[in-house]
Amino acid sequence: MRRRRHLLRAALVTLLALIVLYVVVGSFVTVPEYAITPGAALPVSRVVRIGKARTKSSAASTIDYTYVYVGRVLLIDYLPDLLRSNIELDPAQEILGGIPSSELAAEGALEMDQSQQAAKVAALRALGYHLTGHEVGAAVAEVLPGSPAGRVLSIAEVITAVDGRATPTPSAVVKAIERERPGALLKLTVETLGVWRPHVVDLRLGERTVHGRREAYVGIAVLDQPVERYALPVPVAIAVGDLGGPSAGLAMTLGIIATATGQDLTGGIQVAATGTISPDGKVGPVGGVAEKAVAVTRAGAKVFLVPPEEYGRARAHVGHGVRVVAVDSLDQALTVLRKLRCGSDPSCPLVPAERIAGLES
Repeated sequence: MRRRRHLLRAALVTLLALIVLYVVVGSFVTVPEYAITPGAALPVSRVVRIGKARTKSSAASTIDYTYVYVGRVLLIDYLPDLLRSNIELDPAQEILGGIPSSELAAEGALEMDQSQQAAKVAALRALGYHLTGHEVGAAVAEVLPGSPAGRVLSIAEVITAVDGRATPTPSAVVKAIERERPGALLKLTVETLGVWRPHVVDLRLGERTVHGRREAYVGIAVLDQPVERYALPVPVAIAVGDLGGPSAGLAMTLGIIATATGQDLTGGIQVAATGTISPDGKVGPVGGVAEKAVAVTRAGAKVFLVPPEEYGRARAHVGHGVRVVAVDSLDQALTVLRKLRCGSDPSCPLVPAERIAGLES
C-alpha cells in the first residue's frame, strides 16, 4: 500500500514537472504557424486629413476600416487557437511567401504605402480631378540577409536611377545591374515611397555562380510593376500608425471622398469596408475576412462592403443584423452608399456634388 502511494506520488510529481516544463518552454517556443485573430473596425475619420485643416472631418465617421492581428503562434497557444472558431491558423510559408519573418512588417508597410497612394488617386479621380501618373522606379520587395544590398537597401525603398541614369521600370533596374561585373561599385538613387526625397547609396556588387557562369549579385527582389508617382492637386494625409497591408484601400478611398466633400456618404448608417483599391478604382481581394467580420460585428456596423471573392466567407462569419455587400469597384461601392443615403430618390448624386472648399489652399 505504501509502495503504491509512493509510486502515485512520484507519478504526480513527474506530471506536474512536465506541465511546468511545457508551460515554460511553450511560452517561448513557436510552431510553424501564424494566427490571424480579429482586430477592430474603426472610423476612417481618425486617419484621413485633407488640405491644411488642423482637425479631421467628421464626415467619414460612419465609415470604418478594419484590420486583423497576425502573429507567430506559441506552442502553449497552439491547441487553444486551433479550437477557437474566430482564429485562423495558416502555415508560416503561406504568410511569409519566402521572405524572412523579420521582414514581414516591412513588407506590410510597403503594401500600405502603395494602398494609400492608390486610395488618394482613386478618390480624387472620383471627385473629378484628372490625374496622370508617371513611372519612376522599382520598389524593393525583399532584401536577403547578408547580401550586398542588405547593408544599404531596405524594403519599400524605390530605386529610381543607377549611376545617374533613370531606371523608371523594374526591367530597367535589372538590366542596369546585369551590365555590371562582380565587384563593381554602383551609385543607386533611392527614394522612400510616398516621401520622395532622393538620396544616393553606394552598392558594391557581390558575385555568384549560376549554371557555371559568374554574375553580379545584389540580393534583392523588386515588385513586377513599376512604381508610379502622381502630382496630387490637394494634400491628402493618411496616418494609420503601424498597420500594414493593402486591405484598407477601399475604406480609405471612401474616407477621403467623405472628408473632401464634408458629406456623410452613408446617411448615418455605420458601414465597414475591406478590399484593396487600384488607382482606377478596382476593388481586389484581401485576407482575414472571417476575422474582420467578427470585428465589424463587434463594432456595431450595419453594412460590410467586401470584394466579391470574399462575400461567402464574410457572410458566414458576421453576426445578426450585419448586411454583407459585394463590390468590385469604387463606383459600385458609391452606388451602394447612395442607396443607403438617398433611398429611391433619383436626383441624389452618386458622389455628393459639394464644393471642395479651400482644399487646394
